[in-house]
This record gives sequence, C-alpha cells and structure tokens, in this order.
Amino acid sequence: MNAIQTTRLFTVDEYRQMAECGILKPEERTELIDGQIILMAAQRPPHAAVSDNIEKYFRVLFEGVAAVRSQKPIVLSDRTEPEPDLALARIDARNYYDRHPLPSDLFLIVEVSDTTLMFDTNQKLAAYARSGLSDYWVVDVNAQVVRVFRRPQNSEYLQQFSVEPGDTLTVLVFPEIQIEIGNFFPE
Repeated sequence: MNAIQTTRLFTVDEYRQMAECGILKPEERTELIDGQIILMAAQRPPHAAVSDNIEKYFRVLFEGVAAVRSQKPIVLSDRTEPEPDLALARIDARNYYDRHPLPSDLFLIVEVSDTTLMFDTNQKLAAYARSGLSDYWVVDVNAQVVRVFRRPQNSEYLQQFSVEPGDTLTVLVFPEIQIEIGNFFPE
C-alpha cells in the first residue's frame, strides 16, 4: 500500500508561537509563506546597499504620506506572514503597535532580489497576488531593473513590465510622486 506524503503547514499563530518559545531562533531569519517556514537568504552587499538606497529615498519621498517599513512583517492571510524588503503602508496613529499591516493597509510591496529572483517572482508573487496587493515591485539587483506587477488576479498579475535607471515610476495610489529608478542603484 502506498502511503501519501503530506506537508505540515503552519498558521501565523503557530509560527509566532515557535518564535516565542525558541524553536525558531532570532538569528534564523525566516518568514511564513503559504504555511511553509522559509529560511531567508543571507543579504549580500549589493542587496543590502540597494535596499538601503530605496529605504532612504522612500523615507524622503513619502514623508507624511505613507509609512515606510523595511524588512518588517506583514500579514497576508492566516498562513502567510512575509517580511518584504520594503512596504509602503497607511500611516497608523499607533504605528502598528498591536498588529502588523494587512493587505488593506498596504500600498506597495518591494522585494530586492539578487539570489532570490525566482522565489520572489514565483512563490512570493503568487502569495501577494492572492492577497490582492495591487502594486508589487521586484528590484533585480543583477540586471538593474525593476519588475513591476499590477492588477492581481488569483495567483498572478495581469500587468507586468520592467523599468530601468533613467526611467521614472509611480506607485498606483500616489501618481503625483515621481520615483527615479536610478536612485535605487549605485552610479
């Protein structure tokens, strides 16, 4: 008789309990995607530099307009709690003291990819699309382009395009704020 193998999926609550009781160590950078605990890749210098550039630039551009959250959890569902490289969220008077941002709080998600491009444009993309996040950007450090994904439907985005240094881009909900892509990358 053939046994069927199944994977044990976790909820956000179970995932947090594992961290609280020490099963998941603080130095183990993890995130929960579709019930699976994923070890996050170590940040190489190019990834860290580009992430820093974007964060600093966005803090100036979106001052008083949106909360800029860098590598902080967001909750997409009861089985998905990623930590995107950057999220633009509604400004919350309590600064998300009692909960992490939900999809209804989020304007933009940015993942910076050097070694994680396939994961960010497949599994993470599907999770973000399923949760209805309307604006998802993947900053491809190696190609020095930003891959933009919009119009989520089920597990995919119907609109996809790329922009490169020299181009400008806007967040869907803030069309008046011009973002110069060249500021993301070293000169």
